[in-house]
Amino acid sequence: MAPHNFSYWGIRLISVGLALNLLVMVLNGGLMPVNAQTVDAVGRHDVKDLRVGEPIPGTKNVLLNAGDIQIPELSDAIILPLPKPFTKGCQCR
Repeated sequence: MAPHNFSYWGIRLISVGLALNLLVMVLNGGLMPVNAQTVDAVGRHDVKDLRVGEPIPGTKNVLLNAGDIQIPELSDAIILPLPKPFTKGCQCR
């Protein structure tokens, strides 16, 4: 990326976000940390089938205990509810 692109505030904002993502991943072993509550809320994997400290199959995440996550505010912990028809168990026709 050329230095003159940093004159745009959007590029600077994206760069800060990327740097913060990289920071939390590096501090937590190279993958994005998530806790059991987040995995359960998403519903793609059964927490009982996963081991703490192991990567979650098919994702960029690693399951860690909540107390073991470095900088938990920047981890993948925000769950946004999806509007219908995208919710789990959709009875779409």
